[in-house]
Amino acid sequence: RDAKSYPFSLQALLDLCKARLSPAAYQAASFAALTEFNPAEYFAVGSSTEDTWGHWGLALPAYMHFTSPIRRYADVLVHRMLTASVYCRPLPFELKQLQSDCGQCNEKKKSAEDAQIDCRNLLFNAFLQKHHPERGWPYDGAVITSIIVPHSRDQDTEELRRRCAVVFFVPLLGQSRSLSFDKLGIDLLSVAGSGGQQEASASSEERVCEDELPGYVDVECAVETSSVESVRVQHVGGGGAAETLRR
Repeated sequence: RDAKSYPFSLQALLDLCKARLSPAAYQAASFAALTEFNPAEYFAVGSSTEDTWGHWGLALPAYMHFTSPIRRYADVLVHRMLTASVYCRPLPFELKQLQSDCGQCNEKKKSAEDAQIDCRNLLFNAFLQKHHPERGWPYDGAVITSIIVPHSRDQDTEELRRRCAVVFFVPLLGQSRSLSFDKLGIDLLSVAGSGGQQEASASSEERVCEDELPGYVDVECAVETSSVESVRVQHVGGGGAAETLRR
């Protein structure tokens, strides 16, 4: 979304959540909120309209980012343009070239982030395979953030069960993972004819991802088509009260 739509409300909402939720649930809420926004990217101002210049995280209508000393190719571009502006010289880049350079910077930035995540997952999986080769590392801190239920009244229960999934946020990994109802052993208890309401209840022990830590959850949920009304999560063995997340 854009910065003008969310000038102050996001941080206020997160502060409210932090005061009322457990640390794991708060991290899940923060992750969910951040993923709703488009990631920051470089672009040439002349190639877009003014209403797209804002930075939602900083709540600024316009924003120019660079570092000093220079560490990235994007910094070189910005420094050269600022130098030309200060000394009233023609800009050193044509708009078309600058657009291409920005696209290249964005692509490489995304590739570097993906490589970092893949490397971290590889090392973490190697750790699990070395120290917990049989059943993984028991972990009960995962938080259910959403339940995916296809919007269809014509599918039979077995087909729906294969297509439904539970989405977890794993604070230890800082990532979201999903598991199908089949893998979790969750059954659809009923398929209502009005509104496509689905209800599910089950207890299960499953790994968050293959070769990764298992999560223990006791789930009771009621969802209306693809939107989650409420989810009740009881961490098995945690000893704490069940938490109810509402959207």
